[in-house]
Amino acid sequence: MSIYYNFIKSFILILVLFLIVTFLINIEFIKHFIWKFPIIFEDWRITIDFLRCNSLGLNIYNNETNSCLDYKMSYGRILLLIPYNENLFKLYYIYTPYLLIFTSIFLIHKIILPQSIVEWIIFLLCIFNPSTLLLYERANIDLLIFCLVIICIYNRYYLVNWFLYFFISFVKIYPSFIFVNFFMEDINRSKKKMIIFALSLFFLFMIYLLYNYEYDLLAFFGGGAAAGKPGYQFIWSLNYLSKIIKYIFNLNYIFSLFIVFIMFLAITKKILKISLIQEKNVNLAFTLKKDDRLFLIGSYICLFCYIFFSNWTYREIFLILTIPYLLNAYKDTKFYNLLSGLIILRYIFLFIYSYGNINIPILYVDNERIFPTTLILIFIIKACLDFMLMSIITALSIIRSKKFFKYLKIKINN
Repeated sequence: MSIYYNFIKSFILILVLFLIVTFLINIEFIKHFIWKFPIIFEDWRITIDFLRCNSLGLNIYNNETNSCLDYKMSYGRILLLIPYNENLFKLYYIYTPYLLIFTSIFLIHKIILPQSIVEWIIFLLCIFNPSTLLLYERANIDLLIFCLVIICIYNRYYLVNWFLYFFISFVKIYPSFIFVNFFMEDINRSKKKMIIFALSLFFLFMIYLLYNYEYDLLAFFGGGAAAGKPGYQFIWSLNYLSKIIKYIFNLNYIFSLFIVFIMFLAITKKILKISLIQEKNVNLAFTLKKDDRLFLIGSYICLFCYIFFSNWTYREIFLILTIPYLLNAYKDTKFYNLLSGLIILRYIFLFIYSYGNINIPILYVDNERIFPTTLILIFIIKACLDFMLMSIITALSIIRSKKFFKYLKIKINN
């Protein structure tokens, strides 16, 4: 009886949160915290437009001969496996984004499972912060990928998982780290089966590349994915501090990027030493539990995106994958207070950051942007909070990766 009661209680909670999110992304007030487009789910509309125009037999990779689209293809060709039917217009453009929002809230609740007041605050902030709300309002494909990554980790139908690995990896580049889950999804898989399945997946991987690499390279490096990158605003990236340093001190961008990268390595090394001491105190062996798998894959995705790309802030949603491990592994330690405090502080500051981005006016002198001092200060604080959190995640990811590779080596040698 208690199982059904807990399920109903959780469902009602998720439904209420979904309704609040739906209300927020549809009202004008939210435009003070996110760059709200005139049409809701604008990014999702563009994604479905690719499917619609492809279903008409048009070459969506060539805008010069394509009167259906005003923008370049920005996803891998595997996306076109999704069929399009004009009779299901509302399902594609309206109902599916709402379904993804509901699913994401359900999955965030499932992986965090808040118990204490601190965990409830973090859970609610994971949903009700400007970065996540921006993702919901745009319904960017990152929302779909986020949901599919979690589903792959929880799903026990491995053939379905393998298809999803391929799909999300070739739709975008960064989710390819989901393939790491292949080595953790079945604890009872023999060494022989693991090698056979791994070689089969690699063979299929190479076949896909052979027939589609020209399309995917064009989409990722010459299409919409290479355009529309954030500048100084609504950005989540290691190069954020570099851009700020370049702007303030008028330094060479490559030189400022080098300085920031060295700082990142130095601070990560320092945190790594502290984390190793904490690991000994709590004796955290690597397991195949969901928290470990979520953290390992989530940290890889976050680090790859944070270091190599200039991301819109809505891609910060992948940080949520690391939170269950960060909260549960160090519970009842001083490190827990540091981590939970940093996570909460960063989420709260996102409101100030987003509000400042939209409401503090930017001056233009001779067609050059001049940022007010207040806005520059907000940029610096946001960049530093990201910097510290990602340094911690990097250090812990190194520790967990070593233990994962040790586990994998034992698994293969047995």
